[in-house]
Amino acid sequence: MTETFQYHDDRVLTRSAVACALWGDFTATIASCIGCSPVGLEMTVTRAEGNYLVELDGRPALEVWEEMTGGAAPPGDVGNTSAIAIGMAVDGAGAATEQLIRCALVLDRSRSGVLLGAAIPTGTRVMLHHRTVDDVLASANRLVDELKARLEGKKLRAVFGFECGARTKPFLGDALTNKENLDMQAALGPEAAWAGVVCWGEIYPVAGKPVYHNYTYPVLALAE
Repeated sequence: MTETFQYHDDRVLTRSAVACALWGDFTATIASCIGCSPVGLEMTVTRAEGNYLVELDGRPALEVWEEMTGGAAPPGDVGNTSAIAIGMAVDGAGAATEQLIRCALVLDRSRSGVLLGAAIPTGTRVMLHHRTVDDVLASANRLVDELKARLEGKKLRAVFGFECGARTKPFLGDALTNKENLDMQAALGPEAAWAGVVCWGEIYPVAGKPVYHNYTYPVLALAE
């Protein structure tokens, strides 16, 4: 992908941002789920150029990535890596589960590197993560339980979901994606208004600051 588009009324824009303002006597509650589990394999980013991963533990990043995914893929193809990601700890987060997840967007055979959606600084310790369909669906259930507990005693009015595009049809498939979202609506607030968007990289606050994620499903709930 080289370009994204934003929409406002009948205009199609690029390199822009569209925003809306909400006001009134309500609360905004944000939660998110990942569906990735750490497998315990740690590595050090020994060389990176922005969001281009050059070396892991002193070896070409692509070589390490292909070992982790069980074989080489055709040039540029990331299809066999859809269940694999790397995670890094968030400064100040305090919880081991709060990891920034990074998936491979491009496998570059010409330089034996891996292109990520956001930078990982040289010297960062990262951990291999694996995801399964069961993990993804279970994480959605935990998200609902967390929001219900935090919204107890309030009336849910609206929910905005920002689900990762690599979590929906490419991974869960159409039927399970639809079931996941219908189950969430039924359990959390069937009377509330729901709206959503499929993202390719999600922005979600951790440790008090907005950060970039992959494979996640952030949700904003408005209640009174």
